[in-house]
Amino acid sequence: MALLEVICQTEDDARQAEDGGAHRIELVRGIARGGFTPSCEVIEAVLRATRLPVRVMIREDENHEVADEARIASMAESARRAKGLGASGVVLGLRRGGKPDCALTARVLAAAGLPATFHHAFEELDDPLAAIASLKTIPAINRILSHGGQGAWEAKAARLEERRRAALPEITLLAGGGIDESVIRFLRERTGLCEFHAGRAARGGGDAEAPVSAAQVRRLVRALID
Repeated sequence: MALLEVICQTEDDARQAEDGGAHRIELVRGIARGGFTPSCEVIEAVLRATRLPVRVMIREDENHEVADEARIASMAESARRAKGLGASGVVLGLRRGGKPDCALTARVLAAAGLPATFHHAFEELDDPLAAIASLKTIPAINRILSHGGQGAWEAKAARLEERRRAALPEITLLAGGGIDESVIRFLRERTGLCEFHAGRAARGGGDAEAPVSAAQVRRLVRALID
């Protein structure tokens, strides 16, 4: 079954996503800067507003390479809080040089005790296929978000399909980054991808800071089955 995940920042975003037929929410603040950890108050409000599963972003700042113990402890505490509030999962991405920081990722996820998505930090890694193999050693990670790299969608589709196959069976590849109705249809035709992650395309006018639009979400959902 094809699935649409929508990035939300507010409880109204979550309602609109659900009304439009979305299947999962990624909850963030600061969407225009890649998304950061939302406040507990926002997490609580969103979880009250929707029946959809909600994965909460765990990201303190724009740097995906972390060494500071205080920051690591803060991320772990944010993950614990997300679980305590009822989140269905978390979203994070940590690297060391050009490789995923599996030790630190596992440490933060142990605090969450929830399934996790490794986010767009994946695109900063030197060897995507080797990175996938490494991330498979962390049982909590069951999704990897990827836009397929640079170039036209033909080339991206080929890379996404290669990554999708490499990730199976432990991890599902989540296609995100520039996803709209036409891209969903194209990738459904050219690949075995079945999960898609929408940000701007789920918003009025394609503006990252605009609220989620149920009408826009419906268009994306229709593209899953057309």
